[in-house]
Amino acid sequence: MTTLDASRGETAHRYPFLLPDGRHFLYLALNVSGNSRDPANRIWVGSLDKAQAKPLIPANFNAQYALETSGEPVTVADQISLYLSYIGFGAYSVSRGGTLVFDAFRLLTRLEWFDRAGKRTGGFGDAGPHFNPRISPDGTRIAFDEYDTRTQTTQIWIGDVSRGVQTRLTSIPGSNSGAVWSPDGSASRSNRTASTRRMSTCGPSRARMLMRRSPTRATSAFRSTGPAMAGS
Repeated sequence: MTTLDASRGETAHRYPFLLPDGRHFLYLALNVSGNSRDPANRIWVGSLDKAQAKPLIPANFNAQYALETSGEPVTVADQISLYLSYIGFGAYSVSRGGTLVFDAFRLLTRLEWFDRAGKRTGGFGDAGPHFNPRISPDGTRIAFDEYDTRTQTTQIWIGDVSRGVQTRLTSIPGSNSGAVWSPDGSASRSNRTASTRRMSTCGPSRARMLMRRSPTRATSAFRSTGPAMAGS
């Protein structure tokens, strides 16, 4: 029903929503390798009759329809929860009568240590939107994802356990997530929507792309005896 337009930077079309006439639908066009404000990110109106799609509004989230639109768009709710930042699926629904239901919950987590008996022995940092923690092989550092509400992207941070200091590792545009430690702890591999990259965790360095990948695949581990890695 839709065709990606490379000239606009589109790499994905998602979340179709059929309109009341049964012939037209809303959908989200994205550049999943870019950031949340990429010019390619936009809601379009498509047609089952294969007529040319029409742009509606810039957006990086799914759209639904309730009432006829007119005038300029206005914000009716803030902080709608997303089902993972990088796929842009908002946790909300709207009825044909105009009633909006949404989830404004922002999951906050805290990195904590527990012994084998389940007793808390310590913590690291403050509560925040932290995900996917990975402890370094020597147990001195933690790599974790953190959602940035300002840029609406996910980035990887490295926490020094003994000093209680955390440093942002990734600076590549767009979301970066799912750090995987190398066996010696000197490097980390991060998963972007379009590629996997290797970065040094011991000081500033340029990220080196290891492979391009499908949005449905991600690096999950290093092999301890060599350079091979496993993905999912």
